[in-house]
Amino acid sequence: MCYRLFASQTRSRTSVRVLQRFHSILNHLCRAAGSKGGRGADECLLDSYLMVTIDVEADSDKNWGTPEVLTFRNVLEAIPNRLQPLFAQYGVKPTYLISPEVLHSADCCAVLRNLACCELGTHLHVEDIPPEVITVGPTCPRRGMQWECRPEIEQRKLQNLTRLFTDTFGSSPRSFRAGRFGVGHHTGKFLMELGYRVDSSVTPNVCWKSHGGTPFPDFTDARELPYWVAADGDLFNSGDSLLLEVPLTIGAPGSPLGAKGKSPVWFRPWYTPKKDLQHIVRKVARSKPEAGMRRPLVMMFHSMEVVAGASPYPQTKAEVEEYLDVLKAVFDMTAELGIKCCTLSEYWQQCCGATVQSKALYL
Repeated sequence: MCYRLFASQTRSRTSVRVLQRFHSILNHLCRAAGSKGGRGADECLLDSYLMVTIDVEADSDKNWGTPEVLTFRNVLEAIPNRLQPLFAQYGVKPTYLISPEVLHSADCCAVLRNLACCELGTHLHVEDIPPEVITVGPTCPRRGMQWECRPEIEQRKLQNLTRLFTDTFGSSPRSFRAGRFGVGHHTGKFLMELGYRVDSSVTPNVCWKSHGGTPFPDFTDARELPYWVAADGDLFNSGDSLLLEVPLTIGAPGSPLGAKGKSPVWFRPWYTPKKDLQHIVRKVARSKPEAGMRRPLVMMFHSMEVVAGASPYPQTKAEVEEYLDVLKAVFDMTAELGIKCCTLSEYWQQCCGATVQSKALYL
């Protein structure tokens, strides 16, 4: 059986349950054979990939405030005229994770619908979709995290967001990221029920705080490599489900990917200087396989960051050009070192194939 093809064609809940059972059986076979000294411990079955993931929201201001009248220069102008040509030049295949207010804009959706060589997924800020919509504005930025919602409210918000995406684009989203990275213990279960393949909300070595000061989600000790999520959908635990967690690339202080300071180092433009981003690329390219895979490079930023004054980051056109130059330098290096590019869903397919190959080594 070609597991990857079978997985890519599967849609019904019954078939998903069959795949989950198959995945679980393979894992048990692997563990049983591995305890007898099975082969393949040092095999590299999955190469490094570059995944550029972009949160797509309405334009903001330098304080993350939302204008009274929403504008979308980042979607209508920056994505088609600045980002897509740059990605095409380097063969980068971005994943755009789209927020509800963008999905409500017909003009934005027309632009996104016509993009080539990319993936479209979803991005949830809980204020922006029912139930319990909260008005945001210049003095009231988005502050909520979806884990703060009652489980039934979070579930309905995800259902409504997914339905809005499907009605807009005619296909179901496969990749997701939580606004403010605010997933909870129920989030993965709801994503699995809706047919998602990938979550990319985990930020290793970082602990977030809610607006009320609660230190959660705490990803301080989270795995840095992608992993299959636990069967019950708890994103904080690995297991045998078909939902893949693809954490952002964030180096711990003092680690090979990190620096000598006290703060984690993000693989993210503006947050991190160009030389440190290039250092991360080199380290990943030279790293040894772990658990049969080479570490991927997972970059994130907002599309509004390439519009002057539309985020807290570049405030002038000159700063936007510097920002884009940093991206070019990173892409130059990944190309030079032979690191391939893919979307989040394409990486899921690669992981499915690598999972089956790794099990076959023990049989």
